Amino acid sequence: MIDIVRIFGGEIPCLSSFRFEINGLDEFNKVMDEWNDVEYLTDFFTRNESDLNSSFIGGITIEEAVKETLDDVSALETKLMNLAQSSSTNNSGSGLDAMFKDLYNGVAVELSPTKAYGVNKKRDSWLRIYAIKLGSNVYVITGGAIKLTKTMGEREHTREELLKFKRCLNYLKETGVWDEWGLKDID
Repeated sequence: MIDIVRIFGGEIPCLSSFRFEINGLDEFNKVMDEWNDVEYLTDFFTRNESDLNSSFIGGITIEEAVKETLDDVSALETKLMNLAQSSSTNNSGSGLDAMFKDLYNGVAVELSPTKAYGVNKKRDSWLRIYAIKLGSNVYVITGGAIKLTKTMGEREHTREELLKFKRCLNYLKETGVWDEWGLKDID
């Protein structure tokens, strides 16, 4: 079962999120809960400790990684909500369009997979929020990941995010949602 949950916005929500389980958390709230959970983060970084010590990340302890992630997720959530608020009143290319970039480093167009980075002040952020762009400043979040490697294909948890993109895109097409106007009637 897949549905779309409104996160922020008016008649046409500028920020929504997919939900994959009945009565479960939507993907946005799921990743925010995980990234704010010290036990979850400690377990994640313990399982991926070799990535923390790789040349891509530059070497950091599990404890430092947990602390940086907690700081980063707080700033990321604040920035995302501020830009969503700006997007709901201003549809001119600022707002969420300033945060979400094409996943493949091209130009994000309607129904394209996008990514938003965290805002870590010490290093490039490993936090990623993934979404499908439906129009100017209109996004539906498909998930998120802590990306500790150069490409998404290098680890199972990031490969799963790529599969979610495909699943969500298929859902949008099957339900006739081709742009932001398709979100008008979601609840």
